[in-house]
Amino acid sequence: MSLNRNIFLIFFLIFSVLSSNAQNVFSHEKEITPEIDFSFSEINFHNSHDNLWLSGTLITPKTDYKKIVVIVPGSGKDTRNSHYKLTKKLLKNNIAVYRFDERGVGKSEGKFTSNILNLTHDVAFAINHLKSVDTYQDKQIGLLGHSLGGMAAVTAYTILPKSQVDFLIQIASPVKNFADASKYQIKTLEQYQIKNKTYLETINLLDTLLYITHQNKNLNITDTKLRNKGLDAIKLKGFNINDVNFWSNTHINLFKEDYEIAYKTLKIPTIYIIGSNDQYINPLAEVKRLKNYNNPYITVKVISNLNHYLTSGTLTNSMLYNIDKRASDTILNWIEKI
Repeated sequence: MSLNRNIFLIFFLIFSVLSSNAQNVFSHEKEITPEIDFSFSEINFHNSHDNLWLSGTLITPKTDYKKIVVIVPGSGKDTRNSHYKLTKKLLKNNIAVYRFDERGVGKSEGKFTSNILNLTHDVAFAINHLKSVDTYQDKQIGLLGHSLGGMAAVTAYTILPKSQVDFLIQIASPVKNFADASKYQIKTLEQYQIKNKTYLETINLLDTLLYITHQNKNLNITDTKLRNKGLDAIKLKGFNINDVNFWSNTHINLFKEDYEIAYKTLKIPTIYIIGSNDQYINPLAEVKRLKNYNNPYITVKVISNLNHYLTSGTLTNSMLYNIDKRASDTILNWIEKI
């Protein structure tokens, strides 16, 4: 074998190892490059419920800090590079941030899933691990959840010892359940509207599917069998199965959950933020609910002309986490006061 071929093989092996360990950065994310003012620590934690190791990065100011925000993004694949603009703002104002690669993404084990219970367990184990590290035991650790991440965050709070989550930041997340959000999305988003069917016919179908879900959710039945029951109902009502985009296993899983009791009984400082132009979560309905709960621990903020991601203008993939300054200022000012 020639010397040149030996060199090529060595280079190939090194490149392969580096590539296999490379960190994914999706088009809607951006990496925060190391700066003189920040420290980066890779922190992995074990989800013993599902026997998975997940990997994340804690970025801390080099000056003394008192608070850590654990960011939990919404649906879709995300890594430790999500919500980059908000993360950088928090860091520059002496607030540490921990973000982790979701299951099956980046350096985390497992298969990616939008299952709300799986995400909830991952969030709970992340908090539990951070609280167990001596270095962080004197820090206030809060959860910031967006949309699906908000559902996981508030549920994680309810299953963790109450001393483990010190504050909550909920962004555009369902307050009662995902069913109401789905009805709102059928009205506001074209992809959930069904060709040749009226709004009322589609809502009637969704109500039937929700009834099937609630009748069976406490029985020993798999989501697949439950979905098949719904598919039978869809066909019986004269709908084309391929036209119905709100009866996946992910939707079924979400339809089973209810967050009302959690919000009513929250005992830690919480802020709920939503944009007035949100097309995924009904800002008027959710704000009304929260105000009716009259929970003194919850602050509610509606920011005018912002969408589901607290940005303005048209949503594009590269702009998802380009949070509006009014929204990031609101979050920062609230964290600094608690």
